Amino acid sequence: MSGQEIDLKKRRFLTNATSVVGAVGVGFVAWPFLSSWMPSARAKAAGDISKLESGQLVRVLWRKKPVWIFRRDASTLADLKTLDGELADPDNEEDQQPIYAKNTHRSIKAEVAVIVGVCTHLGCSPTYRPELGAADLGGDSWKGGFYCPCHGSKFDLAGRVYAGVPAPTNLIIPPYHFVSDSLIRIGVETMDNNKSWIDQRFPLTKVWNEHLAEYYTPRNFNFWYFFGSLAMLVLVMQIVTGIFLTMHFKPDSANAFASVEYIMRDVNWGWLIRYLHSTGASAFFIVIYLHMYRGLLYGSYKAPRELIWILGMVLYIALMAEAFMGYVLPWGQMSYWGAQVIISLFGSVPFIGPELLTWILGDYAVGDPALNRFFSLHVIALPLILVVLVFLHIVALHTVGSNNPDGVEIKKNKDKDGIPKDGIPFHPYYSVKDIVGVVVFLMLFSAVVFFAPAMNGYFLEHANFIEANPLKTPDHIAPLWYLTPFYSVLRAIPPMFGSQFPGVVGMFGALLILLALPWLDRSKVKSIRYRSWPYKVALGIFVVSFIVLGWLGMQPVTPVNALLARIFTVAYFGFFILMPWFTSIGKTKEVPTRVTE
Repeated sequence: MSGQEIDLKKRRFLTNATSVVGAVGVGFVAWPFLSSWMPSARAKAAGDISKLESGQLVRVLWRKKPVWIFRRDASTLADLKTLDGELADPDNEEDQQPIYAKNTHRSIKAEVAVIVGVCTHLGCSPTYRPELGAADLGGDSWKGGFYCPCHGSKFDLAGRVYAGVPAPTNLIIPPYHFVSDSLIRIGVETMDNNKSWIDQRFPLTKVWNEHLAEYYTPRNFNFWYFFGSLAMLVLVMQIVTGIFLTMHFKPDSANAFASVEYIMRDVNWGWLIRYLHSTGASAFFIVIYLHMYRGLLYGSYKAPRELIWILGMVLYIALMAEAFMGYVLPWGQMSYWGAQVIISLFGSVPFIGPELLTWILGDYAVGDPALNRFFSLHVIALPLILVVLVFLHIVALHTVGSNNPDGVEIKKNKDKDGIPKDGIPFHPYYSVKDIVGVVVFLMLFSAVVFFAPAMNGYFLEHANFIEANPLKTPDHIAPLWYLTPFYSVLRAIPPMFGSQFPGVVGMFGALLILLALPWLDRSKVKSIRYRSWPYKVALGIFVVSFIVLGWLGMQPVTPVNALLARIFTVAYFGFFILMPWFTSIGKTKEVPTRVTE
């Protein structure tokens, strides 16, 4: 046995022994803190009042102090209301007490009193003397209560101190709550005795009910309503896989491409994580585009859902920025040259273009500064923005309620309990239905990941398997498919006065005009089921135009392709420009007052 092998065995032994000892030590250190969250065993066991009769008292210990739990009858409670003039502090204003101690009974439930049995004078323990009369204590106002024989302090059956005795304040009321009608837990205060420990500190049940169990959705959701939940699923998947890719990626122009190859070849399951992330990017846009198309079909952008649509469009634009920056990170040929072409467009802005371009790049060409900035934005800033926007999008949706294929507002037709007659709780009805959609989606998604992750160059371009070379331009530069409709608009608009700025305006205008959709549509009908034929024709032309522009954006520039791009760019913008006209003409069908199946 060599000395090196002996050293390795010793090292393993020391590592394992240290790990075990460290784990035990962490457990010992953590136990007091974890245990401190729970009420003491005595406090849990002491509060059984199931057999407590009127006038009876039980004594328990809480923090080494005696606590009295006793039941009071109706006559005792009536007597307490007559004693205010004899007490030193009937309203408990002199010291800090729980909110339920600020009343005559000083209790959550009037018939049950819970009081710390320690005199506030010198810490003696008063005795429970309900049987003593007024004559026994030399006065005529005594109605029974607690008497401290050491110095003669008297307290009523609510623990309130009488005037003229040594005790300065009322007896302490401990924090407690009723777990049930027969069980009191001492040491844990609650604002609502029917709430769990978590609900006292965080509105978990309230959020669950408002957004799932008691969020009423139309009962006629169809296939098109799967894509909202699928978009959230893909977002989570992209964040998780992105975290693991970030652990191995190096945002350096000299090492970025090699680090991607390292992930694919040397990192355990790195190829799977990378393909999940790259395929997830395309899947995200497929789901988002279908989700947006649903909105166009059923008028989900119309009042009162304008803000939902605007937040969704801002989310879509942020997602495009996130995708573009992620597209640059692998530092392949198409990543580099795509970034070079797209970012250089900012240089066409009049007056400030060159300075703006230099500011974005941090240099005079795409290189390390740009790669580091895109990495930071892709990994940190934009994901946070996306999550916030998704949150706002869902809150806005759940405030006004979901649309449906009929475009009928279900909140306008409620039963006597205020529940929409055509609504059903999202959970469990649609949550279970969405699970079915998730299973089908994951089957298709997995088929792509394992059998066609590059999708013949549409998801992962062939040129991007070659390291970036600033000295060799690819034959054809084009972004990935989900950005190509707007890239095609950019190429369709010819330069003016030697500047590509009109194309840049057209490209961003094609995006921003979507924000105006709620105010361009003048129809009183939401759903395409009841729309006039001009809208149906216009929507069909718009969808064809968008798809063709996407295809043209992936093709080389030829005279025919350029002509087609201009024709379909006009058709794309024409849908929005002419919308106030074609949505106000034609005969619409009568919209039902209740949703249909």
